[in-house]
Amino acid sequence: MDVDNLTYTLTLEYGQNAQSKLCQVRKGSTIRFVTGASLFGMDVYFSTTYPESGVNFNRYEAVWRELEWNQGSSNYGDDFGRYIDIKCDIAGPHMYTFCYDKGDISFHDGIGYFLVLPTLTVGKSKKEIPLHAIQCQTVLAKLLGPFNEWEQRLRVSKESGYNMVHITPIQELGDSNSSYSIADQLVLNPIIQGERREFTFADVRRLFKKMNEDWEMLLISDVVWNHTASNSPWLKSEPDSAYNMKNSPHLRPAWLLDRVLAHFGRLVANGKYEASGLPSKSRWENENLENLRHLLLSDILPQARLHEFFQVNIDEAVQQFADEIAKLNKPSDVVLKTEQCLRILQDPDYGRLTCTLDSHALALLLFNRAIDGCSDEKERQQICVENFRRAVKELNDNAARDCWNHLRVAVNALIGHVSYQRVQEDGPKYTDFTEHHPLFPQYFLYPQKWEESWEDEEQFMYRREGLYFMALNGWVMNDVPLSNFAEPPSMVYFRRELICWGDSVKLRYGMTEADNPLLWRRMLDYTNRVADIFHGIRIDNCHSTPIQVAEYMLNEARSVRPELYVCAELFTHREDVDNLFVNRLGIVSLIREAMSAPTPEELGRLVHRYGGEPIGSFMPYPYRPLTSSVAQALFFDLTHDNCSPIMSKSVYDVLPTAAIVSSACCAIGSNRGLDELIPYHIHVVSEKRLYRSWASENECTPKEEGVGDDGTVSIESGILQARLALNKLHLYLSTNGFTQLYVDRKTEEVHMIKRQNPITGESVVIVARSCFNPAGSASGRGLLAPCNLIGDLKTVLLEANVEVGELPPNSAQPIGPKSSAEPCPPLPDGEQFLTGLSNVHLKMRENLKVFNSTMIERVESISCQNSEVEFAELPAGAVLAMMVTLKPEAREAVHSLRHELALIGCNGYQSIATEDMNNFKSSVKPLSKILKKLSLVDFSYVLYRCDEEERSDDPNQGTYDVPNYGKLTFCGLQGCINALKEAKASNNLGHPICNNIREGDWLADYIVARLKLNPNTVQLSEWFWEIFAIYKKIPFDLKPAYFEAIISSVYNMICKTIVRKMSPYVVTFIGRGSDFLKNLAISSLMFCNNCKDALLPEVSHVVKFSDYNSYPYQKIMPSIAAGLPHFSHGLFRNWGRDTFIALPGLLLVTGRYDEAKYIILSYGGCLRHGLIPNLVGGGECARYNCRDAVWWWLLAIRCYCELKKDFSILTQPVRRLFPTTGTTFSTVPIEQPLRETMQEALEAHFYGTNFREVNAGAQIDEHMRDDGFNVEIGVDKSTGFVYGGNAWNCGTWMDKMGSSDLAGNRGMPATPRDGSAVELIGLSYAVISWLSYAHQSKVYPFNGVRKRKSSDETWTWETWKIMLIENFERHFWIPMQDCPEDSLELDLDLVNVRGIYKDSYKASNRWPDYQFRPNFLITMTVAPDLFKLGNALCALKQVEELLLGPLGVKTLTTRDMAYNGDYDNSHSSADYRRANGFNYHNGPEWVWIFGYFLRAKMTFAYFENKQTSGVLSQAISSVKKLLAPHWEHFQKSPWFSLPELTNTDGSFCRDSCEAQAWSVGSLLQVFFDMNEYGESKD
Repeated sequence: MDVDNLTYTLTLEYGQNAQSKLCQVRKGSTIRFVTGASLFGMDVYFSTTYPESGVNFNRYEAVWRELEWNQGSSNYGDDFGRYIDIKCDIAGPHMYTFCYDKGDISFHDGIGYFLVLPTLTVGKSKKEIPLHAIQCQTVLAKLLGPFNEWEQRLRVSKESGYNMVHITPIQELGDSNSSYSIADQLVLNPIIQGERREFTFADVRRLFKKMNEDWEMLLISDVVWNHTASNSPWLKSEPDSAYNMKNSPHLRPAWLLDRVLAHFGRLVANGKYEASGLPSKSRWENENLENLRHLLLSDILPQARLHEFFQVNIDEAVQQFADEIAKLNKPSDVVLKTEQCLRILQDPDYGRLTCTLDSHALALLLFNRAIDGCSDEKERQQICVENFRRAVKELNDNAARDCWNHLRVAVNALIGHVSYQRVQEDGPKYTDFTEHHPLFPQYFLYPQKWEESWEDEEQFMYRREGLYFMALNGWVMNDVPLSNFAEPPSMVYFRRELICWGDSVKLRYGMTEADNPLLWRRMLDYTNRVADIFHGIRIDNCHSTPIQVAEYMLNEARSVRPELYVCAELFTHREDVDNLFVNRLGIVSLIREAMSAPTPEELGRLVHRYGGEPIGSFMPYPYRPLTSSVAQALFFDLTHDNCSPIMSKSVYDVLPTAAIVSSACCAIGSNRGLDELIPYHIHVVSEKRLYRSWASENECTPKEEGVGDDGTVSIESGILQARLALNKLHLYLSTNGFTQLYVDRKTEEVHMIKRQNPITGESVVIVARSCFNPAGSASGRGLLAPCNLIGDLKTVLLEANVEVGELPPNSAQPIGPKSSAEPCPPLPDGEQFLTGLSNVHLKMRENLKVFNSTMIERVESISCQNSEVEFAELPAGAVLAMMVTLKPEAREAVHSLRHELALIGCNGYQSIATEDMNNFKSSVKPLSKILKKLSLVDFSYVLYRCDEEERSDDPNQGTYDVPNYGKLTFCGLQGCINALKEAKASNNLGHPICNNIREGDWLADYIVARLKLNPNTVQLSEWFWEIFAIYKKIPFDLKPAYFEAIISSVYNMICKTIVRKMSPYVVTFIGRGSDFLKNLAISSLMFCNNCKDALLPEVSHVVKFSDYNSYPYQKIMPSIAAGLPHFSHGLFRNWGRDTFIALPGLLLVTGRYDEAKYIILSYGGCLRHGLIPNLVGGGECARYNCRDAVWWWLLAIRCYCELKKDFSILTQPVRRLFPTTGTTFSTVPIEQPLRETMQEALEAHFYGTNFREVNAGAQIDEHMRDDGFNVEIGVDKSTGFVYGGNAWNCGTWMDKMGSSDLAGNRGMPATPRDGSAVELIGLSYAVISWLSYAHQSKVYPFNGVRKRKSSDETWTWETWKIMLIENFERHFWIPMQDCPEDSLELDLDLVNVRGIYKDSYKASNRWPDYQFRPNFLITMTVAPDLFKLGNALCALKQVEELLLGPLGVKTLTTRDMAYNGDYDNSHSSADYRRANGFNYHNGPEWVWIFGYFLRAKMTFAYFENKQTSGVLSQAISSVKKLLAPHWEHFQKSPWFSLPELTNTDGSFCRDSCEAQAWSVGSLLQVFFDMNEYGESKD
């Protein structure tokens, strides 16, 4: 995929501090910032330092600019998918922040960085070098000699195949000659000057420009900001640039300690302490260390009285106190607070005994107190003074104790230093004392003549001389990287925790340029010059450099060189801290080193960590999540800081380690001298010999030695030829798409590393036998078991190893070890050039036919995809590189499959060129045409169907079972998607589904076979068969990635097709919505499909549908499953109530009017006793035991007419299965218009109906008591309220019947809700008020209920409607406070919660009327006219405070004695409230009712908004916040849906349906209402 087309998504979450998250993108990419669920409903203000395109900007003084959100949807309020795109064209670090309260940008609610990587180019044509293709060699500038010799010495790097040279500082060095101790940052190092002319920085720049353009090389150099050479001349005029005794008096105690130790060390060196067991001229032992410890703690340090710097002068303090209380001459009577106490205030000048107490006034309050038993005031004052003295002494004692605790740490550090220097076997074991190795290291400069004792010198730190007593630099083990160890409150210098560099002074910048303008300006000039000359910067001592300094300098450097490459070595030991440095400084690569690996196993782990993605990795998403990544590595086999592996390991390990590092998919590097097999540490401080130059063609270089006597080297030197081959190989792999990697440790010493091109399937296999153990034998052979290769071994690219021979006679050159166990001999003195081992020879051959290889015994094709290679011998240090290509059939299959995927919108690992695509002839039918023919019911089959649903059609079918994982959630593609998404999220190629895909093609065959079973999806089955026929030919390790790509691409096309099929019906409401809305709509399909064992009754053949024309309709039309998996098939699939609660959201909001009409008419045909059945049972087995289903059915008809803006359904024929109440199921039903069926239902209620269920008894309900089978419905003529039921049945949605004999609740309804249930009042009002409108509009012929006989009472719809309005508040409202008795009907003894609406009216047991349940929310939503605005708002507030859970609404308040929030249907205790799930509706949090709460909230905000502007907007924002958990759940749910209910506070409920039709339907209605209210507001 072209980088210009890459888009990364970065999700913002509330409170997100992503400063330690590493987000890196290439130039040309786009970052799409999207709001996560925690920011839903918030007005998020997003700002960034990324500059506006085409506007000049100051990088350091970054200007924050606010960006506007793209809503991501055209629907009002649906900004769940809002985003901001930033096209990343400016390299460097950029910051973003966001808040939801607009104001000061520093008060943010989220913050982070993104790093745009630079583009590095070489040559006159500006050829790009990818960052992971960098091959860097470090060169010490001081060893390059005079500048006129640089080109030939640097040519060695070029001829060795490196494309980057890291040159240590070229500025003037200090007295130590350390490459990193710079004396003058603005002056070129004098040692490079020639005899005839003086060279300048401009000359250096010209050379480097030539190297870039002609040699195609990049050059980088160090910047040293943290310190300067201790002899830097400019420090004399700018002493405030260092930490000295004048500007940093907090260091005075540490400086004095340093002088005490220096004088003591000199006395030890002079033999003054021989008698005390401290030798001055012989080797020290552990006993001497203990003597030293004793002397320091008991004699030397006590004499210095260092604790006095932290103490108070007791006598002076006491005298001052005595004088003050004498003046007062009376005790204090102020009441003391218990926490008040005196503290010592540190003297900022750090004099002896010059600290003070924090408050003399407090001292008087604390100690000038009344004292019982005193004879007079004088005696009282004396006692007070003594008490005060004791308190001050205690403070001093505490200060001394703290001081000595620090000093004991210091002594431990000192002993550790001396032990390493003089005792330990791994140390230098000095026996004498010199300026370069005194007893103790010096921490501060002392540039003047020593006095006789430290006592004589102490005075100088307070005088002008103190300006030049400067703190030296170093590093602190395990220090906090972002703290400055030279600044207070650090005690590093006093505790002697600094590993000190005696040649460098630590620089003192302050926090900003204003604190030290001269130093900042000097270092800025230095930095800009480096950036001008070099292509990149290596930050020396990065972790100790003040980060604000580095940040400032780098931002200025990028003004000079916008494409600046920055690398650094960090020793923070914490990835999050490393990332903070990388983010703030824009570090492109962190330097890593193979020498840090103590074992071959660890080395292999480093290659895996720093290089590439695993082989077979999943293809990236079109919109790739921008997740935190590991910092890019610049992976060295050896850095210049460490000794040669020839010394620490073996000469045999140099080549294999180089090969292993070269195999990493990252930038790599090495140190000059290693390739020439120089067997010692080329030290940055002490080394003075020069590098050798490249031998030009006319110079004669002995080929057998490779080293010229004139100081030259050639390709024959050391392992230069192998290094060149390895660098070429690394460059080839890095620039030709070999981005995937697998590290396989075959034996303890042998690694097999595979780099693979995921596009072509080609791979390069590198085998390397390392030799970490110096005791390993050069004659040993590595035996390796035969290995399988995927494909054909095409070429042996390289085989190499080193051999150690005898030294030529009279040779003065260093000798390499004859075996890997033999140490290197010492170096001769007086050498001019660095010289490598002359008796170590490289054996190397390139580009061999397999049969010519000495390391491969046999290669045999063992299958249509695999070959087996048998290795002959692997000498110690051997390296073998092989090119492996896929076998022809597999290669063609990969090629074809990539193109086929591109045709369905999958770009895979990389886009295919347009010309290439145009020339491709597909062998597969066009998928888009196949999908276009499918209905939404067909798509439900393709995507979904749970195990039970599938088996109901065919017991031999079912969901696919993945070994070690379990059955997939769905039989359709959604089941695969869930598992694949889980694996892809973390690129988990070891996931069970990946293992299953690699091991066989069973899942592919399952998909083909299943789709073939459905006549409507046969063509799709054939398409899969064709694509899988190609897929089956690719190598097994590529299959998970390609299988996922196939399934995901098809799935995405299906989803887009589904949305398009939904959109036209509702003015593209779904299509223009957010992903949240679209996913809800797509998930709705899982409930709406055709199930053979749960067919709905047939509708009249006269009825016509837009998209369905095949009669009988029942074989193709869907029914609505209440929930999955429990209610997916058979008798318990089709519930009247559940269907019509869900239908408006699932079918009407999504524009599926044909299916909605079919279900409405089909259920209408089952009307009996004025009721819609609870369970349909095909009509013949219908059960009429619920009072609310008919009202939900009538409401669904209203919604259908209103949303479709078409009343014609009212005249459609209903095929009545029960023509009259008394008739049985009719096989020859009569037909009547729907409006007459509706009218019958309404009149049955108005005039009342009593009946006993057909087949009443255990055969239809084994739990219900006999009276429960008696059903009654009617209308209370005094109020207009519909009523029904009795104490032994439960006719509303809260229909749990007790079933436990043990607990005694069998046959007891948990929630009978007889009388007038509040939601039925609302539903009836919604229907009646609409019918009044419909009659007035002449689309409904009846103006009210008709007379059955002459004595019957009749009501018009308007009459009934007014009755309900007049009576609702009076009989249902429970006010917050008492009110006149005649205004409301209340039994105050039963009131539990106030400010709510009753749950029912005139229940047989009156107390349930007063239970606080959420059912009135339904009434609020569908019949808001019944409510007084203030009361409704009050009740909504009570719901929000007392009933609302994260996903659902509590079905009963926790204040109710019947409350129990955790539903367990198998609970078998004697607990009446819980046994067998009796509490189903007495506490658990149901999700569908949450949607009605949100809709009610918007509804009444809409009314309130007419009085108070802005209320509706606030309510919609609140609704969006409350929807956040639903979106989070939806994304994580393996059911791609929302549950039926949750337990307490949103916790998982095992017995809940994981996917519930009502839940999804109600949220779809929330989105619809949100848009409607928003548009009406506007």
